Amino acid sequence: MKRLILQILIILLQGFCGLLAQPQLRVPDGDFDFGYVPHSSTVVQQFWFKSVGTDTVKIENIRTGCDCAYIPLEKNWLAPGDSMKVSFFWESKRRMGPMNRKPTIYSNVEGKPLQLNFVGNCHINPDKYYPVSIKPYRFEFSKLEKISIDSIEFILSNQTDSNYTISAVSYPMEECSYVLPEKIAAKAEVKGHIKVNPQFLNREFLQSLTLQFLSESGNVKRVTVPIRRKIFSNEQNQTK
Repeated sequence: MKRLILQILIILLQGFCGLLAQPQLRVPDGDFDFGYVPHSSTVVQQFWFKSVGTDTVKIENIRTGCDCAYIPLEKNWLAPGDSMKVSFFWESKRRMGPMNRKPTIYSNVEGKPLQLNFVGNCHINPDKYYPVSIKPYRFEFSKLEKISIDSIEFILSNQTDSNYTISAVSYPMEECSYVLPEKIAAKAEVKGHIKVNPQFLNREFLQSLTLQFLSESGNVKRVTVPIRRKIFSNEQNQTK
């Protein structure tokens, strides 16, 4: 009799634990402002999917609402406690002015699907961004036979009468290394530098660098610079 009661208790306990096991997905950086973005380019934001529940998260679908935006995944599930780095790729194409994407993540998590939020402001003359402009406004790294562009020097120009503090709020952590001035004085220019890391010299990639400018009065502006690494083969060169 005692053995039967013990078996019943074990079954009840397993059922209770099963009810408590719930998948939960958290995306800490799923709300991002790219600031000024050049048209006809691709910008990228890296962030994390985090499984914070007690059961496996199964990602069923991600809808961005447009073929101009996509979030590729290395796998569609996350065990409890696991994390996965993902990237949001957004093609600005020939848009002008404010733009917005709200990717929606469908999974086995109960409740409404998780929705992310990305905004930007697309301009055709990014070399005249206000308050601070950047030249070049695209970082194009390339390699062809023995010629390779692996580093780029850029210039930041302050077009206002205010001093600004500079910071990188999003950057290619693995692919590139950069040197960035901390401040830019009123009506002044400063230089920065970015280079491809050794392990990516023979690999193509798309990334972007988002810079934030903070004035002494608290005014905040952002600029995103698209980054591309392109490797041209001998066959490609001969057909051109």
